[in-house]
Amino acid sequence: MVRDVHSEDADQGLGMGIQVWADRPGPPRPQATISAAIIERTHTLGLGVVGADATVSSLVVRDISAPALDGIRGDGVAAIGSFETQEGASVELTGSSVERATEVGVVSFGSHLAVDSVWVHDTQPRAADGAYGAGVVFHQDVLFTGLPADGQVSRTVVEDCRAAGIVALGADLQASDVIVRNTLPMVGEFWGDGLVASSYLVEFSLQHAATMDVARATIEDSVRAGVANFGAVMTVTDSLLECNTIHLNREEIMEAPATLVNGGGNACRCQVDEECKVVSSGLEPPPGLLGG
Repeated sequence: MVRDVHSEDADQGLGMGIQVWADRPGPPRPQATISAAIIERTHTLGLGVVGADATVSSLVVRDISAPALDGIRGDGVAAIGSFETQEGASVELTGSSVERATEVGVVSFGSHLAVDSVWVHDTQPRAADGAYGAGVVFHQDVLFTGLPADGQVSRTVVEDCRAAGIVALGADLQASDVIVRNTLPMVGEFWGDGLVASSYLVEFSLQHAATMDVARATIEDSVRAGVANFGAVMTVTDSLLECNTIHLNREEIMEAPATLVNGGGNACRCQVDEECKVVSSGLEPPPGLLGG
């Protein structure tokens, strides 16, 4: 158990739980196996894997806060590319829960991340500006390595998060057998989408291809859109969209077309059955993150 790790007295920064870090190039590449652990009430990160490999199971992460230094981060579990090695991390996270993290529950920056049988609940907006509070995010690492993120999310429940449930920003993602429920807006009533793929990284004014393949998903009670596509390529198959303000939305971004394919077997409803129709409602893409 790792509990009550406070920020440093000198600058009120850091205060991380567990970190596995490749801090120099060359073999051997750091590897870790973490099982049946609890990380709670830490700062900046619960578990951070930086340019290393980790197999993680039966992990409980809860109540991760941003440091007082800048009010940014507080992620539950993070796979991050290493500036020193210019390599991404590779993380398998299974049979775990992440509750009341800050900014993002589970995140990949320029790394490979496989998430299976995980509960992500009630991610809080960051203290600095009230932004984000998302469930699971795959994000191109713009600042340190330039690497894209990729991975899978399966048999996972994301609920009561903010801004977005599961997100691919300049990343490639496969999502199957997931439930995304009650996605709320950020502070200021912005966003609130269940599944999001975007090729446009707003903070950096950059564009990088994004894809998301969705199968057997349940997306319900999203304040804005159940599925939102911003200049990306998405396929949705055998999924249920229930009581979302908009079920399926796509927007062209910076002349990048948004391809949203109805792969069949989908149902849209809110008390009564509705047509699973793809619309363009002039929605804005979600903001990006600053990275590792």
